[in-house]
Amino acid sequence: MTLPFLTTAARRELVRIGRDDLALKAVEKAALTFDGSEMYVHIFPRPTWRRRYSQEAFVLAHAELVDLPPGLAGIRELIADAKLSLAENGVALARWLENH
Repeated sequence: MTLPFLTTAARRELVRIGRDDLALKAVEKAALTFDGSEMYVHIFPRPTWRRRYSQEAFVLAHAELVDLPPGLAGIRELIADAKLSLAENGVALARWLENH
């Protein structure tokens, strides 16, 4: 599931730290994914990003399903963690985008 508001937040964080180039050229989307036992919130690079490798994403937050509250409360909690992570890890996201 794509999270447009978090995609916008990721781009804004990159602009805030002076990486407008990455905000515009490298970030495709933020998305919530599920692998059967864990949920993740990722930032995905654009498919055209020159340093993109298949199936790579920057993890903002993840949790095992058994550790999350049931239903939408668990999803809200994971997204809240992702927002905090983004605010704390803008430089790490920029570095990741530069190196991948």
